[in-house]
Amino acid sequence: MEILPDQSLQLVSARLFLRPLLENDVDLVLELFTDPEIMEYAGGPVKSERIRAEMAASVQRGADGSIGVWCICKAQSKAPIGTIALLPLPVEAEDTEWELVRTGEMPDGDIEIGYFLRKEEWRQGYISEAVSRVLEFAFSVASLEEIVAVIDPRNTASRKVLERTGFLSEGDRRAYRETCPGFRLSKSGWLAGRL
Repeated sequence: MEILPDQSLQLVSARLFLRPLLENDVDLVLELFTDPEIMEYAGGPVKSERIRAEMAASVQRGADGSIGVWCICKAQSKAPIGTIALLPLPVEAEDTEWELVRTGEMPDGDIEIGYFLRKEEWRQGYISEAVSRVLEFAFSVASLEEIVAVIDPRNTASRKVLERTGFLSEGDRRAYRETCPGFRLSKSGWLAGRL
């Protein structure tokens, strides 16, 4: 039997219910991460064997639950439609360094926000809503001081989400062993944007 997530880590917004990712969410993760269109700007599709092998690591939470992956669900039906995460930003690694996600510890370095959504749910504002809710959690409950994001330069949709939710461009930066556009949002900037 799978342990249900801590209720304090369940986040609700107008149309969404976010809960910590569980190992039995593997079908959603397979759907998202093996799809070439969804993964076009995120390094390409991932092999299903790798996803299954890494699923246990993907549900880990660090810093007393403050960082990790949430499953994005529709609020009414609780149907899973995507994922959103606060995780250590890999600089000279090709993917998330799961060994840095440890209970009770906030890793050194930048914490990145990242998100993936089922294709049939695109262009409905769900990601902006989920990002806004996770930022509220990060800055009000988790007491993070800033969050970063990186995108593929061709990913105009993700750039718009970040700008809409208050992130500021910081120019090119290193992440995932590449140079890519970086964005940053501080707690003070987020608070100022709420006034």
